[in-house]
This record gives sequence, C-alpha cells and structure tokens, in this order.
Amino acid sequence: MQRFLVAAFLLQLVLLVTLGGAIGAGPGAFVDKETGIVVKTATPEDTAVSFYALLEKGRWQPAYKLMTKMSRDMISEADMEASVKQVKIVKSRLVKVFPADQKGEFATVGHVRIIQLENQPNEMAIVGIAVLRQNPETRGWEIVRVPNEIESVYKDILDLILKTDEKMSREDFAGENLTKEQLTQIKDQIKAMKEMHEAQKEALNQQ
Repeated sequence: MQRFLVAAFLLQLVLLVTLGGAIGAGPGAFVDKETGIVVKTATPEDTAVSFYALLEKGRWQPAYKLMTKMSRDMISEADMEASVKQVKIVKSRLVKVFPADQKGEFATVGHVRIIQLENQPNEMAIVGIAVLRQNPETRGWEIVRVPNEIESVYKDILDLILKTDEKMSREDFAGENLTKEQLTQIKDQIKAMKEMHEAQKEALNQQ
C-alpha cells in the first residue's frame, strides 16, 4: 500500500509539473514543451502575450496555431516562418500589454516590444496593436493577421483601435526601464498611429 501511495504521489507530481500551467488557464491552454511557455487564450491579453512570447523564442510553429482559421488559410506555415526569419530579430521582449478594448467577438490589444535587429547596436521600441477574434467553438481568443477577415466590420474595429490608441497615448511608461530614446520612439509611434487611424475614420465617415 505504501509503495502504491508513493507511486500515486509521484504521478501527481509529474502531472502538476507538465500540465500544471495549463490547468485552469482557460480554453485552448497548453504548454510549449520546448520553451516551457504556458500558452493561454482565455482573454485577448492572454493570447497576445502568448503569441509574442513564442515569437521571442523563435517558436513560430505554436505561434501560428494561435491565429484564426481564416488567417491560417491565407498564410501558410512557410510564410509565417519566412516572415519571422526575414526580420532578423536577435532578441525581443514584451514590456507592456494594455487592457483589451472589446466589442462582440473582436478585440484590440496594444503592446510595446523592445527588439534588437541583426547588425544593429541598439535596442529599439516597437509599438503595435493586435486584432483578435473569439473562436465561437473553443471560446478562446485568436490572432487576426489578414485584412479580409475584418473588412466587413472595419468601422467597428477602427473604433476599437482608436480607443486603444487613446489608452496608449495617456501612458507615461514609468517603471518600464526604458531609455530616453526608446520613450521617444514609443511616443512618436503612438502619435503617428493615432493620426493615421483618425484619418482613416474620417475618410470612412465621408463615404
């Protein structure tokens, strides 16, 4: 009996180590075996963080699985691999993820990454906004990577994007351990993005 209890305890321990990160992590959660990253899709923020965490480690294959079916139908795995390798990022880290703006099955998540490109001495800040869609079957959130998927609802998506722009523009990024140059890059990018999206909104309203 004692031997059985010890075996049962060890089995539990193995399950906790290998699956513990995914248990209770919401729909579609899994652990990437190569990196140990716990991939979560329960919220738009979870998916965005997981997607970029995988790309930071060069794990484009599991990152590819986080995209919507339409995105995967239009972008092959080979295309995904080529796009990741073409940029030639030596290192990357996600330093800020903003709370999602959501309407129905769509959401936008603002984020800031610090990257270093090959043959470039300094790290630079990159601002982005991920568009996500909730899978009606799994209830998990997935990355939208093709414009066709949001073409019919682009006005609504643009409203979400503008909310995210505004949210990011109010952030001072204190405590993020960024250089003055990186802070300037972030502010300039957010300003340019916001102006571009406002122009797009105005153009749509005039149609």
